[in-house]
Amino acid sequence: ALEAQHWEPTRRFSENRVASLAYALPSSEPALIIGPGGGGDVVSALYMGKRQVIGVEVNPIIAEDVMQGAFKAYSGGLYNRPDVSIVVGDGRAFVHQSEARYASIQATLVDTWAATAAGAFTLSENNLYTREAFADYLNHLADDGVLTMTRWLRPQKEFMRLLVLCRAALDDAGINDHARHLYVAADDRMATFVLKRTPFSDSELDRLDAYINAQSLRAIYSPRLSPANPFAAFIATPGWLAYVDRYGDDISPPTDDRPFFFYTLKPAKLLQALLSPRETSLANLGLVLLVLALFIVGVLVLAFLVLPLFVLRRDVLALHRAEKSRYLAYFMAIGVGFMAVEMSLMQSFVRVLGQPALSLVVVLFALLVAGGIGSFCSRLRPLWPRFTSWRARLWPRLLVVALLPALAGPWSALISTQPLSLRILGVLLLLLPVGFALGAFLPLGIAAAGERLKAVVPWAWGLNGAASVLGSVLAVVLAMNVGFLHTMLVGVVFYALAVLAARSRSAS
Repeated sequence: ALEAQHWEPTRRFSENRVASLAYALPSSEPALIIGPGGGGDVVSALYMGKRQVIGVEVNPIIAEDVMQGAFKAYSGGLYNRPDVSIVVGDGRAFVHQSEARYASIQATLVDTWAATAAGAFTLSENNLYTREAFADYLNHLADDGVLTMTRWLRPQKEFMRLLVLCRAALDDAGINDHARHLYVAADDRMATFVLKRTPFSDSELDRLDAYINAQSLRAIYSPRLSPANPFAAFIATPGWLAYVDRYGDDISPPTDDRPFFFYTLKPAKLLQALLSPRETSLANLGLVLLVLALFIVGVLVLAFLVLPLFVLRRDVLALHRAEKSRYLAYFMAIGVGFMAVEMSLMQSFVRVLGQPALSLVVVLFALLVAGGIGSFCSRLRPLWPRFTSWRARLWPRLLVVALLPALAGPWSALISTQPLSLRILGVLLLLLPVGFALGAFLPLGIAAAGERLKAVVPWAWGLNGAASVLGSVLAVVLAMNVGFLHTMLVGVVFYALAVLAARSRSAS
């Protein structure tokens, strides 16, 4: 009782009261909290009788230096209690690799809005809020366990998208009647959903109702009643897919291939957003700025490279114009293609490796080191006589790159449950051959052009570099709208176009 009295000031914060909804349901299984931060949810779980709490915090500074260091005494040694276990890592990866089952899996306002003022929030992928993630959460719940998340009520589309993910997860679990599997409560600022694999019993609904009445909350949706609000209307709608299609924003369930939860701009409205940026929400402004950057980079490439070459330096293309143009097209194609492949790989392996920085380091290491080796080996004499010409040597390399989109998904699923060291090794094993193949395209082209068309080589370097900048922006735009896999396929297509340009008789 004395300990509960000590925690009472923490319980006065509204987010603690509304986020604690799931703890009104008794269970002997441990509670899992994703992103416990300063420990507000941990306090609530203990306050309401949980015997074991596991927190997964991605930021080691908060988990170790703050809560178990400078503020250990201030927090009452919260993270050092025997009934509290804190793990430093990615919450999604922890759940996926865990063999345990939990009474509750909770995530409360785990995202920062620091990037919103710059319009960059929409550009960040979030693997916590995907269809596959929600299926993972449900699979790791105890028989009577619940998934609960808390977010702001405004903008409405974000919490609505969470409910869409709930219904998609129920569909994936083979549950057709969604109405008795959800309960939603809110205060004036934020709302919490409680999702259960099995229908809520009358006694469970009694406990939830009693909790919100005691905490001065209001029911947004309950299986017993359907208040007049958009969230309740959506949950009560049998054909939720049609509802999502009619909705003004894109609230379709994000996937691991396209995990941009905060990007809610429908592709059909992109042009309207570009023409009226003031009417575009901050959450989607990042894409507008990205498309504008793509336009600006394209104009700069035309103004400072393409037009000077074809207008001011026509002497460079005076002889063998068609052949030289194909060479230049080749170098531009591999510039765009490399960035499309690289960017999609860096983003898609975040889920496997757990952290964006780690994915960046591993993917860049594999592609650049293997690419350097492939570039060096490209000047060696081939072992097979039929591959003596440079264009013939491109085909097996293109085949290696073309296999990547087909292998990346199954290979990621195979290694995703392994320890981190084995996951890193698995990513390297997949990408090193790809990097080796990609590394040969540029030196083979430069060597071929240098033999007969030396005047075009400086322009080839310049256009390749400019195309790389263009490709990096294009890759992010594509990933947000069509997903990582299709972005990777676009990169493969550009490499195929480069090989076709090299195949022409005049470019041989």
